[in-house]
Amino acid sequence: FYDPTLKSRHKSAKRFKKFTLTSLIFSIAFLAFFLFDMIAKGVPAFNVAYIKTEVTFNQKTLEDTRLAVSRDYRTLVSRAWLRDIPKLLEKNPEYLNTTQTLWVLANSQVDQYLKEHHNTLKSKDRAKVDELYNQGLIEKRFNAIFFINGDSKIPEYAGLFSAIVGSVLTLIITMA
Repeated sequence: FYDPTLKSRHKSAKRFKKFTLTSLIFSIAFLAFFLFDMIAKGVPAFNVAYIKTEVTFNQKTLEDTRLAVSRDYRTLVSRAWLRDIPKLLEKNPEYLNTTQTLWVLANSQVDQYLKEHHNTLKSKDRAKVDELYNQGLIEKRFNAIFFINGDSKIPEYAGLFSAIVGSVLTLIITMA
């Protein structure tokens, strides 16, 4: 039994296989490039800036936590860190009525400036950050806050924990 269209069908099938293989390779290459690009742009989020400064713990600073840090540093220190001073005193009651030298979370603008991204720091604050960085009083550390905190209006204090919990709960509900 002879079919005259068999030869052209085989050629067509080979062409189809080549097209599918080529499109598969392009798709994988695009996904690899996309993943690499996302990771490369996301790596800076895993580091956050800390400033070494003296923090005063007393009754007055508990009422207004901004007073815990020197006036020179108030624009550089994270508001979220200042709000956590009462929690810090609960964990370390021996700090009350003392002045401690601590590594304090820097605000998001300082962090962005150190990462050489767009920021709104004033020139005097930039000079102060540069001076502190050269003295070794500012350093970048692993951003554990990114994984253990939930959402926040304060950028340097925002994390993924709420999103992870929400995703896990959604998966559990849909699988049940």
